[in-house]
Amino acid sequence: MISKLAEWGIHPEDQEEFTRSNSYSIIVDRVDTIPYYSHQVRINPREMLRYFKLSEELIERYKNIEKEWVWLKLDYIYTRNTTDGSISVFVAVFDVDLQVEQGEKLRKSATTDFLTGVLNRAAIERKINDKLEEKANAGAFILVDLDNFKSVNDILGHPVGDELLKQVAEILKESFRKGDYIGRLGGDEFCIFMQNVTETKFIEEKLKALNEKCRLEYHGEQGEIVKVSASIGVAVCTKQVDEYSKLYKCADLALYETKKRGKDTYTIYSEQDINGDVV
Repeated sequence: MISKLAEWGIHPEDQEEFTRSNSYSIIVDRVDTIPYYSHQVRINPREMLRYFKLSEELIERYKNIEKEWVWLKLDYIYTRNTTDGSISVFVAVFDVDLQVEQGEKLRKSATTDFLTGVLNRAAIERKINDKLEEKANAGAFILVDLDNFKSVNDILGHPVGDELLKQVAEILKESFRKGDYIGRLGGDEFCIFMQNVTETKFIEEKLKALNEKCRLEYHGEQGEIVKVSASIGVAVCTKQVDEYSKLYKCADLALYETKKRGKDTYTIYSEQDINGDVV
């Protein structure tokens, strides 16, 4: 029963822990050491109807639910019969799907920019520093500043400016890999941290494509046209540039160079080309 439920009814990411928790060796070990155990798993609600005895209320809920997975909390109690040594396992099942969903919403609101849906400033700084603490020293920090964003707000209005920010956030999500970090630092300033990259050629290909995608036009009701582009500054991780504050400073210096060169392009930080103390 356990193996079938794990294979067909448990979320793939939770199968290993569920199977391990219900293995004979673990049960024998826990009955004498940790008689109580609890964990949460995602279970297919239709499989729940096959394997568990549920209340009428839950039966009706799982019959009609559209979600593929629901979160359950499983509380195990292990007992050993003092006469013959046999082991009994009692499992109490609690539906915690709503609580987990609400907790996820709170977590997301604390780490996500409310307008664009990408990471907020505090969250991306924390994630980058956590990654750099692994001492991989392989990554590129990309700072993106929108050209003419103020004109969009002043001429076309702030609602159009908000739509522009949302569109750029979507462009960034589409342009970079799933494992890269994307964040909004405030205003019209975004950043990307590309993990595990060292080849400048690969980075430059991404930057050229990004500049192309960010060449946008916004039209007003009276025929006004505001052209938007992106100025980009980049800092590549080194042994000296190995934390968020240093990456940001180097990328900001590179961004300043891009602005001086006429905007709508990119600059990769180099001490030889840019005068700036990064230490």
